[in-house]
Amino acid sequence: MRAARPWEMPGAAAIAATWRASGKPFAFFDAYIAAALCYHFGKFLFQDYHDEYISAAEKSVQAFAKGLRLLD
Repeated sequence: MRAARPWEMPGAAAIAATWRASGKPFAFFDAYIAAALCYHFGKFLFQDYHDEYISAAEKSVQAFAKGLRLLD
């Protein structure tokens, strides 16, 4: 079993979930968008590793979608 890579850690997404539970909408909106941007730029570290690149890209889209849902 391999160790988790730093970019796979929940980071801003975990913070966003915690803030969401506390009822601070703008705080967790910002955290989800920050997580999406971190995954977006982080994926370029894995251009030679397709599986990691795709995983980071998917997580970026997921975090961004969670943040955008909060704008309604």
